[in-house]
Amino acid sequence: KKWFNEFGFFLKEGVCSDYVNQADIAKLLYFDSSKMDGGDLTTFDEYLSRCTPEQDKIYYLYAPSREMAEQSPYYEAFKQSNREVIFIYNAIDDFVMSNLQEFNKRKIISAESKDVDLGEHKDEEAAGAEALSTDQAAALGDWMKESLPDKLSAVTTTKRLKSFPAIVSEHESGALRKMMRMVEQQSTGTVTASILPPQQLEINPHHPIITGLERLRQQPDTTDVAKIVLEQLVDNAFVTAGLMDDSRGMVTRINGLVEMLIERCPPTAAEK
Repeated sequence: KKWFNEFGFFLKEGVCSDYVNQADIAKLLYFDSSKMDGGDLTTFDEYLSRCTPEQDKIYYLYAPSREMAEQSPYYEAFKQSNREVIFIYNAIDDFVMSNLQEFNKRKIISAESKDVDLGEHKDEEAAGAEALSTDQAAALGDWMKESLPDKLSAVTTTKRLKSFPAIVSEHESGALRKMMRMVEQQSTGTVTASILPPQQLEINPHHPIITGLERLRQQPDTTDVAKIVLEQLVDNAFVTAGLMDDSRGMVTRINGLVEMLIERCPPTAAEK
């Protein structure tokens, strides 16, 4: 695969420009994946050979590194279901996947897409564990949209998440967003602030941050705190999706949350 390191860029360019031979060129591409170890790479054909017969999609996930891909909330459900995901680490590969769209009659979709279907999810939550009811989740979702109309267009529950509270779905590619900003900077020398439209948020009704947020918003004396937590929750999801161009605006809010946490801690014996 040494030759791919030298000529891979030209093959990727061919996939995006030579639509007549696109399918044949795609067979020559190599990628990292969740099933690969020790720096080994895989082709689309090899990926499909490991798929179960009922899997009709090829899944990929963009992340800055393999470590971050494996820690991504978008990968969590795939890991639990032992479903292989192709890992890509640069915007060019993301652009290739968007152009290719399918391989061998299998759709190629991002693991961040709302179209991800991993079959039935077993509810592994412990019996009696706190979770929002359907009505509570719907009411919380409405409140979240009303509180942040410029950031949220829809809020729904999901079974994809277990250890994470929320993710953004059906969003523009974070990798392509960064690539377009780089191209703009190289061509004009400046980068204009791009307006991000309201996003679709999926929440985990079992997660303690979500259940805690519902409790906070119901209490008149903690409504303001609930709104601060909501903003941080949504911004965290935006960062994970690669949609936040500058996260420095969160610093003041995070400091405020830390101060509130410290104030709630009881004083030590020495302080008394």
